[in-house]
Amino acid sequence: NLVVGLVVVGWGLSSKADLSERLAHIGKFWWHFALASIPFFLGWLPQLLYFKLVHGSWWIHAYAGERFFWDQPLVGRILFSYRKGWLVYTPLMSLALIGFVPLWRKVRPAFWGILLFFLVNLYVVSCWGNWWYGGSYGMRVLIESSAILSFPLAASISAIVHHRLGSYLFTALFPLFIGLSLLQTHQYSHGIIHHDAMTKKAYWAVFGHLHPAGKKVMDRREKYLDRPDYTAANKDREYRGKMR
Repeated sequence: NLVVGLVVVGWGLSSKADLSERLAHIGKFWWHFALASIPFFLGWLPQLLYFKLVHGSWWIHAYAGERFFWDQPLVGRILFSYRKGWLVYTPLMSLALIGFVPLWRKVRPAFWGILLFFLVNLYVVSCWGNWWYGGSYGMRVLIESSAILSFPLAASISAIVHHRLGSYLFTALFPLFIGLSLLQTHQYSHGIIHHDAMTKKAYWAVFGHLHPAGKKVMDRREKYLDRPDYTAANKDREYRGKMR
């Protein structure tokens, strides 16, 4: 979540000189930022008190045994994997990525901050050992990014609908993207889409099937599942790199 601060750092930049000036300003008024962090800490205080009262310690390491692989980012898996890929299970956000082009042209002050946040955040989340992030639907770790990416998403939609052909295309694709997300959410909630073991073959074996899916469909899906080894993914970089 701290990465979102890059939006503030990069907002309105248009040159290296602007960046130097922005960093100098932050350095000069560092105590303002220190004061601003107090409400952030106060928001954590109830959780810290709970840890202390219940467990006897101010901090509980909830991710013991898990780690980052900083030299092995799996960006492609984060975006396109049938296991959890962001654009596979949230296809509408592909318009947000396209939207960086019109955002640069129309709202340049917002461009660098949002792009910097997106790239750094994508890199960080793609380096986590358990890159599919457990058994949630889709790439849950990028859900919060949607708020920031609403800017390029809006820029994309605005650019598309201002062209006659583009408006027709958007009218056709938008409900398809939303419908696909709803279908896949339905499949996930009923166990048709497996919570962490989907593969390309398993995905297409159940594609379009509503609950209750037939036994033949589920048996075919079961044959193609690839259940992950969570421990190995956090210890063995070769295993982690081979996962799809």
